[in-house]
Amino acid sequence: MKHFDKINEDVRRSRVGVVRSLEFRRVEALPRRLWETDDLPALAEALTSVLRTESGTMRLRPAQAAALRDAYEVGGLFGPLRVGVGKALLSLCVPVLLGATRPVLLLPASLREQTRREVVPQMSEHWKLHPDLKLIGYEELGLEQNAGLLDELAPDLIVADEVHALANIKAGRTRRVARYLDAHPECRFVAFSGTVTRRSLRDYAHLIAWCLRDGSPLPLQWRELQDWADALDADVPEERRVAPGALHRVCGVVRDGDDARNETAREGFARRLRETPGVVATGEDELGASLVIAERRVEVPPEVRAHLHRLRTDWELPNGDYVSEATELWRHARTIASGLFYRWDPPPPREWLEPRRAWKQYVRHVLAHNRRNLDTELQVWNECARAVAAGERRPEYSEWLAVRDTFEPNSVPVWQSRFLVEDCVRWLAEVGEGIVWTEHAAFLQALGEAGVCCYGPGARASRDILTATGPIACSVRAHGQGRNLQRYSRALVVSCPPSGRQWEQCIGRLHRSGQEADEVRFDMYLHTPELRAALGQALADARYIEDTTGSQQKLCFARIVALGETET
Repeated sequence: MKHFDKINEDVRRSRVGVVRSLEFRRVEALPRRLWETDDLPALAEALTSVLRTESGTMRLRPAQAAALRDAYEVGGLFGPLRVGVGKALLSLCVPVLLGATRPVLLLPASLREQTRREVVPQMSEHWKLHPDLKLIGYEELGLEQNAGLLDELAPDLIVADEVHALANIKAGRTRRVARYLDAHPECRFVAFSGTVTRRSLRDYAHLIAWCLRDGSPLPLQWRELQDWADALDADVPEERRVAPGALHRVCGVVRDGDDARNETAREGFARRLRETPGVVATGEDELGASLVIAERRVEVPPEVRAHLHRLRTDWELPNGDYVSEATELWRHARTIASGLFYRWDPPPPREWLEPRRAWKQYVRHVLAHNRRNLDTELQVWNECARAVAAGERRPEYSEWLAVRDTFEPNSVPVWQSRFLVEDCVRWLAEVGEGIVWTEHAAFLQALGEAGVCCYGPGARASRDILTATGPIACSVRAHGQGRNLQRYSRALVVSCPPSGRQWEQCIGRLHRSGQEADEVRFDMYLHTPELRAALGQALADARYIEDTTGSQQKLCFARIVALGETET
């Protein structure tokens, strides 16, 4: 019966569409900012004179000035700003402009030391910075021992750079920020990201609510947010798609010269978002360099084609193991396309694997439904340990505890062919000075063994890559955001990311302010259906982000050159 109730509810929502509720009317009544009436260059000069040191020579850009103005006037800021617009400087200036007493800056751990060691000293020569700004990595905030870190620091302002790290409302670090802001409504929140969403309004509805509170242009009620998302989001199944309904009220007639056209609901929402006080999104790219993304053809060895065929038809890995889920198949297919796959060596025994699976399912359930401020798996583990010690039964915990230490997973790469490694080396020789981006540690190691200078995770690599010259290879996870690599204008992507957000960050390392080349070119491999599908998904993501936030995405204005398909 519950199944049929769900079907009937979906049918009702799709027919009625988004309704003009009290919450809708709150959004509808929010004031709108008319950007064309702003003299942003003059504002940039005025704020520069306020925030710059006597010996400073740097100047604020118009987009930076607009962000600082809104943060000051509204008391918070939601900034879906283009990659490379200067969010690091904004993060450091906001605490001074807002007169914060105990500001905290949240940022990826990979950027924290770079910010502390290099960015802050450099910026302090030109700008008045807050002397007591605390820098915390998102990963650090998620640790068990730091469950009370925000309460100890008691910030009156939280600035979140690369705030998409808090998009997952179920993650421990997100829960901790949410809990602190709920308990301390006087704490202001400022958020920056060039890639604030992937495919849904749900990715950032809670973030913009933290920034603007009742001034958020998205519903503050979860049920209504669901309706808006199912009306506007990308990739919503047809049976769940909700009619725009009242959302057409945020649309209007857009005039371009003598022509007029009606907006779609998605365009209307994007305009509503951009015109909301406290929201500053960058539009057209001001960079002079053109952007080209092109396919690099490569001959796929017969053994790799055979392994991919067997995986797609029989769900069988090269070592004879089988995958059980479509997500596993997708992940392994992308890896095998690079000439290798990963396996546990030795394979885990069933008596270890099944209790582990049951424990993981139990943890997911507890984190999704608990009201005891449990944010991480370790907290669930510790609570179960205390409960069992007190005589309670927790079978998932007890059964997993009994076998947990009997097997230690050891993931090892197994190579079928190094054809792609060899082609990357050829590409680097051809371009002379370029970057190979890869997501696999084993692939990066193989490039290093082939004589390429490689940069993986770690503080030393994060420091050294900033002055690297010549041909190099980099880990996307370690260096795909927050790095200024605009001295390069050529790059090669080994495994095409299926995420528009990841593409935006990666491209933004090179295609950013300070780039002196006339053209920035990213080559990529598209020799399997999975890689071509990944590019298609990334393009759809980028269009969705641009449509709904108004922040121009590099994938959308890049010239895409695909030479054709290689059948595998």
